[in-house]
Amino acid sequence: MIANQRNKKPVISFGLGKTELTVTVGTVVSVWLDTIYRQGIYTITMTSGTPKGKISDQQFTVTPSATGTFQIFVSVSVPDKSIDLKSNKITLIVE
Repeated sequence: MIANQRNKKPVISFGLGKTELTVTVGTVVSVWLDTIYRQGIYTITMTSGTPKGKISDQQFTVTPSATGTFQIFVSVSVPDKSIDLKSNKITLIVE
């Protein structure tokens, strides 16, 4: 059972399960990691294609500086255990 939790795929959203959002340039958007991982063991990084920040292991921000469509996902890894999990992809549309 512990092995199943350790390899559980991360799930992200814009909040309340929302996986697509349309905003204007410069809007600060929160991205939430809904899956909880033990702090200090896992390395959690977000890929967004737009300027980003990290508030905590559960909350990230993106601030688009250009129009376009961006795919966002999170990677959760443990280097010494060869664990590298990718989250679902969510879509940010910037007008």
